[in-house]
Amino acid sequence: MISDLAVAERVNNLLLEILQKFSESVVDVHAKCSPEESIAYRKAVGAVLGQMYLISRDLYALHPDLRPPGLLESPNPSTG
Repeated sequence: MISDLAVAERVNNLLLEILQKFSESVVDVHAKCSPEESIAYRKAVGAVLGQMYLISRDLYALHPDLRPPGLLESPNPSTG
């Protein structure tokens, strides 16, 4: 998707920052809003994160060293 390493690093940092901010916002909405609002917000955030996953997957396929440990790893079937 993005072959230039410097650009890939910037995109990766942005994706990780957005992931953190969305995670924090889901907790905040859950704590301060109605259950209905919280569910609707989580669904909307989930849709956005799904698209971010696709970007990350393609980015890490080209630049595996950018992937933080444990992120987007397949579970080990022998542990399960």
